[in-house]
Formats: sequence, structure tokens, C-alpha cells
Amino acid sequence: APELAVRHLARALEGELSDPLRKEALRLKVQAEYLAGDCQAVRHDGGSLPDYGAAFELWIREWVDRCDFEEARYKAPLVPDAPFR
Repeated sequence: APELAVRHLARALEGELSDPLRKEALRLKVQAEYLAGDCQAVRHDGGSLPDYGAAFELWIREWVDRCDFEEARYKAPLVPDAPFR
């Protein structure tokens, strides 16, 4: 349920979290946004994240690149039907 996950992760990120938990919540939120088909949110969050190092940046960049590919190739993000999520 990526849409549900995005809401809960966004709410958690509004509070006080340790750096490792904040980093993981941000990572999961970007992934959930992608799985929900919300490439605009993926790009927004991907461009406004704090510097967590090269590996984290590359991991986030992969989700942005997937959105770019799917929109260029298929004209929209590929989002499976609910039973297959």
C-alpha cells in the first residue's frame, strides 16, 4: 500500500527522528512515491534531500531515472493494479 506508506512516512518525518531513522524514512518515502506512481513527488523529494553521501544520492537518483524512463517510453509511470502491488 504505497499511498498509505507515503502518508505515514511523511507524518513521521515531521517529527523528531535520529539521523539514521530520518535517512531511512526518506529513502522509503521516495520508493513508496515511485510505487504509487507519483513521479512528481519522487523528483521533488529527490531534489530536496539533505546530503547523505554519494551512495544515498545514487539510490535516490535511480528512482528519478526510472520515472524519467517510464514517462519517456510509456508516457506515464507504470503502476501495477492493486492486487499486484
